[in-house]
Amino acid sequence: MTITHQDVQRLFDTQLDEPVLILTEGRTLVVSAADVDDRYPGALTIGSKTGLVDEFGADGPSERERGEVAARWDTEVSQRGG
Repeated sequence: MTITHQDVQRLFDTQLDEPVLILTEGRTLVVSAADVDDRYPGALTIGSKTGLVDEFGADGPSERERGEVAARWDTEVSQRGG
């Protein structure tokens, strides 16, 4: 599985409540954290918009930083067996 800078951007740009990026059935989705357990059982939560804001501020990560976050998350997913 490859997490891309576009995945990071989709997560940052969404207007969902408490959005997270998840991996389910071999694909990434941006969903509300409240929906993960009920609608996506077994999904792996990769990261959250709150985490991005905490790390990069309200303007979010730059293009370079989105690539770095994607690479870091991709490594974490691979290490978890995702």
